[in-house]
Amino acid sequence: MFLNFGRFFGFGFQSKMDTLLKQDNLTLETILNEEDILAELKNSSSGKFADFIVSHPFEYKKMIHYITNDATDLSDKNTCIKYPFMISEILGSENEKLINFLFEKQGDTSQEETQISSQDQTTENQPQDIQNDNEQLRQMLLPDLLSLLENDSLLITSGGYFAKIISAIIHKRGFDFWAYLKQYPRIISNLFKHSSIRHITEIFEKLIILDTCQEEHEERFFIEERQNLIVRLLKYLNVQSHSNVIITNICESLIEVYKRVLMSLDGMTVLREILLTVEKPQFFMNLAIQTQNSTVYNLLNVQYDFYNKMSQLENKPYEIDFAAFYRPILDISAGTLTQQDLFRVSFETTYGAIIKPLGDSKLQLIQLIIQLISRQELAIIIEKGEIFQQVINLVVTYSTNNQLHIIFQKMVEAIVDSKNAHLHELFFEDTNFLKFLITNNGTEERTKKYGYKGILTKITNYINSPNVFQQYQIIQSAIASIQNEWLKYIEELKQINEIEQTWLLGINPRFREQVNVDSYSPPLQWPEPLGSEQYKNTNNPSTQTNENEKECEDNNTNNNQTEEIQQNEQAALQIVPRKEEENIEQEEESQQQKIQEQTEETPVQVQDVQIEQEEESQPQQNQEQEKEASLPAQDFQIEQENKQISEQTIEIEQDSQASQEQEKQQEQAIVQEVQQNEQPNQEKIEQNLEEQKLIQEQPKMEEPQIEQQELLPETENHENKEQLEVKQESPHEA
Repeated sequence: MFLNFGRFFGFGFQSKMDTLLKQDNLTLETILNEEDILAELKNSSSGKFADFIVSHPFEYKKMIHYITNDATDLSDKNTCIKYPFMISEILGSENEKLINFLFEKQGDTSQEETQISSQDQTTENQPQDIQNDNEQLRQMLLPDLLSLLENDSLLITSGGYFAKIISAIIHKRGFDFWAYLKQYPRIISNLFKHSSIRHITEIFEKLIILDTCQEEHEERFFIEERQNLIVRLLKYLNVQSHSNVIITNICESLIEVYKRVLMSLDGMTVLREILLTVEKPQFFMNLAIQTQNSTVYNLLNVQYDFYNKMSQLENKPYEIDFAAFYRPILDISAGTLTQQDLFRVSFETTYGAIIKPLGDSKLQLIQLIIQLISRQELAIIIEKGEIFQQVINLVVTYSTNNQLHIIFQKMVEAIVDSKNAHLHELFFEDTNFLKFLITNNGTEERTKKYGYKGILTKITNYINSPNVFQQYQIIQSAIASIQNEWLKYIEELKQINEIEQTWLLGINPRFREQVNVDSYSPPLQWPEPLGSEQYKNTNNPSTQTNENEKECEDNNTNNNQTEEIQQNEQAALQIVPRKEEENIEQEEESQQQKIQEQTEETPVQVQDVQIEQEEESQPQQNQEQEKEASLPAQDFQIEQENKQISEQTIEIEQDSQASQEQEKQQEQAIVQEVQQNEQPNQEKIEQNLEEQKLIQEQPKMEEPQIEQQELLPETENHENKEQLEVKQESPHEA
């Protein structure tokens, strides 16, 4: 059995397009009807398909016709559904040959192109009149495509196909397409006519951004034309303020333009200069109040980001007067927060309550206010705390709107972090915010189960934290004015915090357990009891702010413990033999000194001298006297040595007992430290303790050896005594 490598690795693989090109009178429909041909036409055979279409302009015209034809006969699914979709995918894939053919005449065909075309399809042998007809067909391709905009109404699907093709054209030949639009300005007017379709308004943002692969020329940036297009869009917004769909589509296009600039602010110098000519924020604020459209408020937020980044450019920062731009917005924001939303209809819940939705408009406005108060020159503009009071009222009114509560928390943190005394005074004194927390989050109010109680508890903990309370004087003075009520309120929250800040079953789901080294004995991680110190230390979310920090601390403690245990082991190993050696040396020295002292004090030396003098005359008598005198001296010496040995053994035993007690205390201290650590470290510590016990047993084994060594001289002394007694008895018997 042989493997077909050509099948698996592409050797000798013949594409479907190659087989189709061998057919006579090949048409566009024949190609599109081929099964699974779309992916090949977009990728591997895109060049061959483009060569075939370019050499047959009539087939290209049919492609445009399937896109622009508003077919209503749904019986023919190929004409209505299949062909338009496939053609939009092919042209939308940015086929360079097909797009270039829309703007310029095809040059001389290459040798490869002549091979794929049949004999009667070569352009070199075509008559002049046929070439002229093909050129006329080519010149009408782009106008025929744009004629779709002439219709009074447009299907959303057709608009999507059309926008996909135009986007590919702008990306490949953007400057040429702008030149064509400049020559035929009616096309842009037709785009405005269908601005209710989001796909069509996407073409506006593509024209303004002008992100094209075509070579750039300073004379062909079309800066003035792009600026005029933005001006027309803004005027059209005013005229069509009654249509929320058009307002949303155009504002979303402008938002995308701003976001595209913010992605590469340093590189898109031309576009950022164009956006600086856009209307001031007050224009969009008035439009937002008039239309109550959340997209306009979102546009205001993005525009502020653009101005903020432009003022922070390193090379050439722009001087933007934020106070002049946003003072009118701050002045009317308080009234805007109380504006009735005409487009939000109340509804009845399953439990019979009538709820009116808040909507996205006010949420976007509060986000804009948060950005504005974070800037010092804008925070000073606010004269009253009414704007903050309106936000607080919304929190109470819409007690179940979680998004509003989260934004409200961000606003409180932004006010505190601004370090602006004027802003702190407006918020904490004008609104009496601390009193609001006590009255709406106390014990009695919490029984009513309002949805905002959780966020009020988080804000209270934030304000009462040492980093905030000790840093800002205005907060301290505000708390001092209601100190008794505040302390009672904080005391009531302690029980709630204990409940809310403890993990279910005592397990922190974000806590990563250490990997067990021993694969044969994996430990079971059981939760600690709720009242244990280990539970409080490991499962308290206030102390565990970062999972990585906890792991580092655990690793450090484990390393420190192992180092301490190793040091103790080495110390124990070093101390015991040193003590033994020192004791033995001291015993030997003391024995030698005492023996010398005893020999000097005893009359043995005198008797020895007398014996030496009398040896010559009386050898036998001297020997007998010498024996009689040496016996009591040796007995006295032996008794003294026995006493010294017994005293030394007692001292050694006391030293060993003291060392054992110290080692036991060290063991107890180590065990207490180990118990406070995690369970995965217990096995390692138990092993270390066993090693310590082995080390402790070594001096105990050596002590009997020392005692045996000490008893040796005692036995020798007894033997000497017995020998002397035998010698003394022998002369009497004689």
